[in-house]
Amino acid sequence: MENIGIQTTQNVFIVNKTASVGERILATVIDMIIVIIYIYLINILSFIFSGSSYSTGMFQIFFSFLYLFTP
Repeated sequence: MENIGIQTTQNVFIVNKTASVGERILATVIDMIIVIIYIYLINILSFIFSGSSYSTGMFQIFFSFLYLFTP
């Protein structure tokens, strides 16, 4: 593993360990699984709680934007 060091303006040296390629791939796969589960649950909830197709679409759009703009 390689380390990256940064010296701040207060002369504090911060050292971080870089992630390997395998760790980055694993993190990406976990993120994708979380997003897929989120979208699947939104679709299920929209069909359960809505009576019309218009409200289903609005429900999905609202929660999709909520996901996109959450840090």
